[in-house]
Amino acid sequence: MRDECAAIGGGDHDPGVSSVAAPVFSSVDSLPLTISVVFPTEVVHEDELSLVTTQLLRVTRTISGELGISVDDNSGRSA
Repeated sequence: MRDECAAIGGGDHDPGVSSVAAPVFSSVDSLPLTISVVFPTEVVHEDELSLVTTQLLRVTRTISGELGISVDDNSGRSA
């Protein structure tokens, strides 16, 4: 089973730039790609960051499903 997760970066390497990234899985490759959203740190507040992360995970689950990995929306784990 694979766990879904999102990595959140907060300007460690580039001051003023934050990002959220999440993996996309497939039944063929172990990790074919990741998707990231990059934005100015001062533009996205904590509640908006949570929304961006939730939406990003929804998108990566959908793409993973199209690539042959079934993911349970409630647990975030592959079925």
